[in-house]
Amino acid sequence: MTSIFVWYFLSLSGRISRREFSLGIFGFLAVCGLLTKLLTELSFLNSTGRIWNRDELAWALSLPFVIAFLILTWPLIAIAVKRLHDMNMSGWWLLLALTIPFIAGRIGVNSSTLVLMGYGILMSVRGTSGSNKFGVGPP
Repeated sequence: MTSIFVWYFLSLSGRISRREFSLGIFGFLAVCGLLTKLLTELSFLNSTGRIWNRDELAWALSLPFVIAFLILTWPLIAIAVKRLHDMNMSGWWLLLALTIPFIAGRIGVNSSTLVLMGYGILMSVRGTSGSNKFGVGPP
């Protein structure tokens, strides 16, 4: 069980189906929400009993999101690369995601909208059947 978990969330090799990718994304969102909630609670511990100043409050509000992002970025990349492998594409195509803020600014939409559209495409496009250069097809 542990080796499957480690492979799914940490390895960049292999292929996963649309269903496995969708479950991974929804699991990722659930863990992200829980982790952010937990880290927010921890960051607001103020044992001194005084009122927060503006800088301390800004730090306490941003820290949970930064920590959650740093913890969860690699697993998100790993499952996206495996999904690209299932579509017989290299994981390097994921680097196009770095252009999303630039493209979003040019066309006047929110970056989150483009990210969600990209994940929607990865969830809906059928992978190659049988084996491809990235391995045996997922069951």
